[in-house]
Amino acid sequence: YQSGFSLDWSVTPKDELTATIGYDHTQNHGTSSIEQNMQTSTSAGAVFPGIMSVRNSASRFSENAADWSLAYKKTFKKEGQELDVLYSSSYEKNNIDASQVSSYPNGDYPISGLNSNNPGRDHETDISIDYAQPMAKGFVLQTGAKAVLENIHDLVVTDTLLNNGDYAADSDQTYGFHFVRTIYAGYLSTTFSLFKGFFNGEAGMRYERTVTNSDFSGTDIPTGHLWAPSLVIQHKLNENQFVKFAYSYRIERPDYDDLNPFVNISDPHNITTGNPLLRNEIGHKYELGFSSSFKSGGNLYLGGFYNYNTNDIQQIFTYYPVYPLNGVDYSDVTLAQRENIGSQTTYGANISGSVSIANKLNLRSNMLLREIINTMPGLASVSGFTYKVSLNASYELSKDMVAEVFGNYTSRRTVFQSVRPALLFYTMAVKKQSRDKKISYGVSVTNLFNRYVNQLTTAYGANFNQSNLRQIPLRSFGITLSYKFGKQEAKNKDKEEENSPVVPSL
Repeated sequence: YQSGFSLDWSVTPKDELTATIGYDHTQNHGTSSIEQNMQTSTSAGAVFPGIMSVRNSASRFSENAADWSLAYKKTFKKEGQELDVLYSSSYEKNNIDASQVSSYPNGDYPISGLNSNNPGRDHETDISIDYAQPMAKGFVLQTGAKAVLENIHDLVVTDTLLNNGDYAADSDQTYGFHFVRTIYAGYLSTTFSLFKGFFNGEAGMRYERTVTNSDFSGTDIPTGHLWAPSLVIQHKLNENQFVKFAYSYRIERPDYDDLNPFVNISDPHNITTGNPLLRNEIGHKYELGFSSSFKSGGNLYLGGFYNYNTNDIQQIFTYYPVYPLNGVDYSDVTLAQRENIGSQTTYGANISGSVSIANKLNLRSNMLLREIINTMPGLASVSGFTYKVSLNASYELSKDMVAEVFGNYTSRRTVFQSVRPALLFYTMAVKKQSRDKKISYGVSVTNLFNRYVNQLTTAYGANFNQSNLRQIPLRSFGITLSYKFGKQEAKNKDKEEENSPVVPSL
């Protein structure tokens, strides 16, 4: 369940405070049975008997999360001059209990198993300040600063199944980590108008400094900083049509799990570990787009893009006939680890639009077409075509009731050393409002006719092939209830007018 509360206070006509607080709870319990047949062959073509195994596992997950925020907005007599200050924080506490037993019907190995308990805490705080100052007609200067403070505590206690059926503490699979990452950022940008409004645009520069500290054994994650430029130029063809060019410099930082060097041997033939030496992934994104709106209320967007990433982060699989770890030799092991593989180039098109029919039926759709090329030094490049299509339809059943259907399909995707599966999901919902529009409630259902979504993932390398079929339970049901009081709707309309950007949004 999720819950939240928000309060707006107009202290003066120019000063506004907004406070929010929320509390969420999530829990699930799952069991699984995995049958695996590992075939091993030599380069000369000799095939060894397959290793049959059955792994039965169970897990129980629970998480409690609280978040709160306080925002202050000040406007001035001069139109477009404003100050925004935001403080937000979240605290999550979770726990995972897991157990599993692996058996080998042909007697290749003795029965193995483990029980583990994994409590964790995650606390993040964001503080930002933004200021906009109009300098001249069509010229606005914007500046700001932000700090992100992330603090993670993680503990895993594992007991291993012994040959006599008892469980004993496993020091090699028991660990505790503390991870702290702080990001400091500042930016300066300007919106401008050139040649009497022929071009509108926005140009900016952002500076970021990242400081990471952890007690990962034998690692030292370096402090990093960067300068990130951005540029948007837009030309208004007429009242309803725009052409836009955009460039942005992006950064993707490795997650905590990607950096954590702990070696997970819960499946001794498929071992996973993090890589504390991962560097940030750097991206250069270019886009050229055309937007048109129609008198009927619909709109159309056509865009082409080109993205180039360096230090591209992807999962790498390596096969070891024998993998030594903590004094134990594990046989026929596939090791999965995130690495900076080299570069990735993506280009394609984005098509989206909406149309209204008889003021009752509204259709919105988006299509993303991409060609992805992965390049790693010393190896042949890997490329693949992928696409994503979404469709949203809403119908006004009555003045106070709306029905909606949303569907999304993502095709299979070829990346370096693996093929990721396709995914289809859809949601149907009905929402009803009271006559005064203060109370609304609704019901929704996702993947009504499919209990599971089947996903087949394949991985391959110089001396191995691997397939994994996963059934994901996406079918779900939901109930929503909303209550509004005060003059929220009028205030939001004023906010939208105040926050209208100098550069029209596409």
